[in-house]
Amino acid sequence: MFSLKKLKFSKSEILNIHLLRKWKLILKEKTIDELNERERFDFHKELETILPTFIFFLPQKLHKDWLTRWRNKDDKLFHPSNLIKGNDVKKYLKIHEGPILGKVMDYLSRELAFNRLNNFDEAIYKGKQWIQQNAPKCD
Repeated sequence: MFSLKKLKFSKSEILNIHLLRKWKLILKEKTIDELNERERFDFHKELETILPTFIFFLPQKLHKDWLTRWRNKDDKLFHPSNLIKGNDVKKYLKIHEGPILGKVMDYLSRELAFNRLNNFDEAIYKGKQWIQQNAPKCD
């Protein structure tokens, strides 16, 4: 990392290089098809803005389809997003800023990316379910 800083790359360029290296190493161990859902979501979330650069590390048979999907801004896996804002999650689920909010938002984004979420009401419902199942219990 020190040598990259010495070459006067910006912090975002250094981060992108680290992410490219990280995922290249991961994909030396398993193919893109062998990534589990969490890994696949993280892959797209971390590489969203620079995915075309990484596509060339993938098998050539995937290039055209992946570039087409990346160009489609409505593809929720290639462009992870949320149906609901954090302030709405806090309001409707009665939670505060913090790690739980971040985890709920990440969960809802992943549900949307894999087409298991269709609207605001579903997001609230699934968010409540997630909290009931995963939030630490205080006695």
